[in-house]
Amino acid sequence: PKNMVLIVSWQAPHTLGRRLADRESMVRIFGDPYDRRAEVVTIGGLSAHAGQTMLLKYAKATQNRLRDLYLVHGEEDAATVFKGLLTQQGFTNIHYPGWGQFLEI
Repeated sequence: PKNMVLIVSWQAPHTLGRRLADRESMVRIFGDPYDRRAEVVTIGGLSAHAGQTMLLKYAKATQNRLRDLYLVHGEEDAATVFKGLLTQQGFTNIHYPGWGQFLEI
């Protein structure tokens, strides 16, 4: 291919970025179908997001000031595991809303 799409970070499920990262042969953009003809290259490890260890360390450092924790980013499996780690560390009131769910804070 003469063109390349370079993806340098994690892509959320059900998004155009994820479909491209998964190298699907056809993608929809604003509802219109397009054949993917560009090469897709992914580079992992360039995300600016904190990992589980760093997030847990931060949560523990602020634990006495927290009333509720909201896990709103990341894949469901990883969020479920992280919620379990937080629970083991004594955190309560941990919320993981479903896709499209609104929470009143």
